[in-house]
Amino acid sequence: MTYTFLELFRVSNKKSLKLQNLGDTIGYFRKQYLVSIAKFAYTCAVKGVSVDAVITKLGIAA
Repeated sequence: MTYTFLELFRVSNKKSLKLQNLGDTIGYFRKQYLVSIAKFAYTCAVKGVSVDAVITKLGIAA
């Protein structure tokens, strides 16, 4: 199911995102995920949320 989703996404966005193969598509989603984490961390920093609280919200070990 995941493969099918990624392949459909690749085919439908091939020209606009220059996705040549499945690896490119996976890389695209990884970058987007990192961007969303960076935006979340920035928003928390602007709001004055502590680093420990951000780590807890992200569910990662410090």
